[in-house]
Amino acid sequence: MSSERHERLTALFLEACDLPRAEQERFIDSSCGDSPSLAHELRQMLDAQQSTPSGVLTGGFADLLPDGTPPLPETIGPYSVIELLGEGEMGIVYRARQHQPIERDVAIKLVRLGVDSGPQLRRFDAERQTLARLNHPNIATVFDAGKTEHDRSYFVMEYVQGHPITHYCRENDLPLNERLRIFIDVCRAVQHAHNNAIIHRDLKPSNILVAVRDGAPTAKVIDFGIAKALDANVHGDATMTQIGSVLGTPSYMSPEQTDASIEAVDTRSDVYSLGATLYELLTGQPPHGDASARSLFEVQREIREEEPALPSKVSGERQMRGDLDTIVMKTLRKARSSRYQSPADLADDLERYLAGLPILAANPTWLDRLARRVRRHPTVSGLLCLLAIAAVTFAAIVGGQR
Repeated sequence: MSSERHERLTALFLEACDLPRAEQERFIDSSCGDSPSLAHELRQMLDAQQSTPSGVLTGGFADLLPDGTPPLPETIGPYSVIELLGEGEMGIVYRARQHQPIERDVAIKLVRLGVDSGPQLRRFDAERQTLARLNHPNIATVFDAGKTEHDRSYFVMEYVQGHPITHYCRENDLPLNERLRIFIDVCRAVQHAHNNAIIHRDLKPSNILVAVRDGAPTAKVIDFGIAKALDANVHGDATMTQIGSVLGTPSYMSPEQTDASIEAVDTRSDVYSLGATLYELLTGQPPHGDASARSLFEVQREIREEEPALPSKVSGERQMRGDLDTIVMKTLRKARSSRYQSPADLADDLERYLAGLPILAANPTWLDRLARRVRRHPTVSGLLCLLAIAAVTFAAIVGGQR
């Protein structure tokens, strides 16, 4: 494969990975229309990625990842490397086997060759420190850390054998209420990070994996690589952000994240990204549609200036009309002061929605309250309705005889 074709295929694959499965075929048609063979190779890569529990390329397809990925090491510290899971700007992630004191699969993030000093290494170490401080059942756990014989830093995490939340819910055809319950757990996990002075800043479906544990789906928030510490003392001199750069994934970043100012980002930016993820969980697409077909500038402009369509209109689901539309749209408001002020507030309102209680995102009218009571107590409401009709009928008969 020529280097030019390799670069094109790699770029297309990385763009397609973040798209819902239903949109990937349209993306392939629009991006590879001039080359059926390229379209075929891209489909093979995406099929291989979808068929693995971890949702990443394995085997021969791993060779098609961006140039610069080193050969698979046999060991990292005392851990036996099994396969490549993925890579980013700072590190490469492998699945490995721990042998002592217990046998289990783990995920190891190894700092890239050449990232041995400066802000990137500080960010890598800061991510490790961040995860080590977080202790929540819905956040991937750090087990260990160390350096290789060549003095490259690594840390060992819980291996999540799962799929992105949108993929899992779609493939398992989960009903609305079950999707919301999984998402509520995610909100609680992000709130835990906020309580520990950490903003994730890159919440999206591919950073929220769902695996089956004890017969039930369990969400895990991963990848705090571009997180921001609210407390400057949390990591000492380690900085987890870059001045003058936009960090995050375009389809899920908040309006303030499209600005390169660090000060503009706070915990409510994560609330927006949670809302964008919830929007896709309910509709099958991000709030502003497919970002891959447009320039970054255009996507950022839409996020800042345009309102997304109501989830119920995009999905065609009548069940989403009203309260659920209101909840989702509140998370996506341009002004941070108009959003939910925390992930916990969002989770609380979703729980109120599931329980048939008045949500806090809007001031319900007396008709709204009456409708909710009818939904919660249909039998009693039906009897009261019959009594009311009987009373009106009786009053009309008596009045007519006078």
